[in-house]
Amino acid sequence: MNGLEQLVHSSYVPLLDVTMSLDDTRDFIQTYVGNIEHYSLRGVLDQNTINALKTNEWFTLTNRTMTRAGAATYFRSLVDPLTSVGLIVEKQNSLIELGNNQKLLTSIIDSLRKFSSLESDLYGFFQSKLSTLSFDYGQLDNAMLAVKSIGDAARTIPPPKSPYLTVLVNDLKNFRTSRLFDLIKGPMYLTFSGLKTSDEVSTYTPRIKFKEKRITPITSLPAVIGLAYYASKSSATSNYPTVGLVLGGLMTVGMCTLVKPFTDSKVALNIRSKLLMYDKFKTAFDSFGKLDELVSFLKYASQIQTLSENYAITLPTFLDGTNEHTSFKSISNPIILAKTGSCVTNDLVLDNNLVYITGPNNKGKTTFVETLIYNSILAQTGAFILGEGRLNILTKINYTIPVHSDSKAGRLKTELIKGQEIYELANSKSLDIFDEPMGGTTTDTEKDVLFYKNLLRLYNKGCITMVTSHNPKVAQWLEEDSVGKFFEIKHNRPYVLIPGISTTSNAFEIAREVGYISEQEEMILSQKKYEYEHQLWIFPGLKPKELDARILINSIKNLEETVKPYISNNQLGFQFNDRIYAENDKGVKIEILC
Repeated sequence: MNGLEQLVHSSYVPLLDVTMSLDDTRDFIQTYVGNIEHYSLRGVLDQNTINALKTNEWFTLTNRTMTRAGAATYFRSLVDPLTSVGLIVEKQNSLIELGNNQKLLTSIIDSLRKFSSLESDLYGFFQSKLSTLSFDYGQLDNAMLAVKSIGDAARTIPPPKSPYLTVLVNDLKNFRTSRLFDLIKGPMYLTFSGLKTSDEVSTYTPRIKFKEKRITPITSLPAVIGLAYYASKSSATSNYPTVGLVLGGLMTVGMCTLVKPFTDSKVALNIRSKLLMYDKFKTAFDSFGKLDELVSFLKYASQIQTLSENYAITLPTFLDGTNEHTSFKSISNPIILAKTGSCVTNDLVLDNNLVYITGPNNKGKTTFVETLIYNSILAQTGAFILGEGRLNILTKINYTIPVHSDSKAGRLKTELIKGQEIYELANSKSLDIFDEPMGGTTTDTEKDVLFYKNLLRLYNKGCITMVTSHNPKVAQWLEEDSVGKFFEIKHNRPYVLIPGISTTSNAFEIAREVGYISEQEEMILSQKKYEYEHQLWIFPGLKPKELDARILINSIKNLEETVKPYISNNQLGFQFNDRIYAENDKGVKIEILC
């Protein structure tokens, strides 16, 4: 087994080891996500991030697979993206080959189409109780045909050139040349020493040929004998010919409804056990799903390209072993694009460990960070991304959104615990995104200071951190420390990133747009807002029990006298926009609004 083959086979837990209930992809999704810590071999995403990303909706809108095995494979890739650059690049190369080789692509599609028509009965067979009275011969027959179609695909698909495709097709060939495939392909014989292929029995071996039917020559034999006896004695005056015919018929009915289903259920159980325990079959089944996933990637890319020339869809470049920063150009959001057919695109270069996006609610901050995550994950599945990208591999993605905690800890404590977990796991290849962070019942300033501390820790650890917030205060603190890269989204330019920090509140403007307040009411409320904002808040950090003091400032002289006890050497720095910053003798920063 070469290096790539080892990577392909060890990259995921086999689908059939997760669940046999692949007939309903939702069941596979529930099982996989519900046990993601067990099934994920890399742990790039945790369950909270998977849920926050609306992965089920994303999967549904972008899935173009033909089989349920392919759908499960694609979903598995989304929630457990690859981290091996070599394997990802080989998947990309296979997409390039399929895009340039129509004969190869058509043969794979034909094989997938044949399997998809039988697939449901295969999963039904895997889950069936195989009881005598309800034994389903039609299901068994179609299940065996489905298994045969996987092996037959190895014969009909032309030899590919790309290494990844070659591994997948070789997996199908390995199963096709196996003894188990020969048994299922048939003829299969029941012997005193178990199930045998035609090559394993001799002329003198006692055997019965297995048929996936109720009525066979053997089960019909009593009826035939009874009928022959009746015909030979039809001129006799006794009732024996009729009795023989009836008995023969009853024996045939009994053999068809009881005897043969009983023996055949044992055979079917034996075959099912062999399939589910046979590594070559499970590997071939997975490879068949991976072929479907590749075809789905091509179909999705083709559909996006037909929407508009404005949307680029490309295979990204990976920057393994270089010092170049991750960069995206003209990336778009797959969910919005699928729902509306159009989407604002953005560019971003991650040349700073911290990216802070401010702006009003519902104007695109969350949409942008999700766009970044979606395209990063797509890239690491080996798929096309919606835009252009030069990427470094991410080994961990954390996406934290504001949610109400069900625990007694409360929202703030829950977020602090999560923040600590993120910090402990963070490394230079992790992406940590906080969407409108730090909720709870504590004061805004306490929350801001706590979050400021957390961002500094993550920044110093070297991971990539992104924040969205309509509150500019923490962003301004970070900017003073020359930490971070800052973007804003304007109320009148939604979804468009502009360098800067948004300090404008649009609450009154939005309220006026929807008719919530009148112009006169806005004037009254604006006066109250002015009175509130032109009061002094001091956070000296010198009072152990009092975390903040609120003092109304009427003059500069009053300001100097008020602040002097809290700073050393009267070091007081003034800035515009009614904000004053000072630092006490213990290095605690004070922000004063006046």
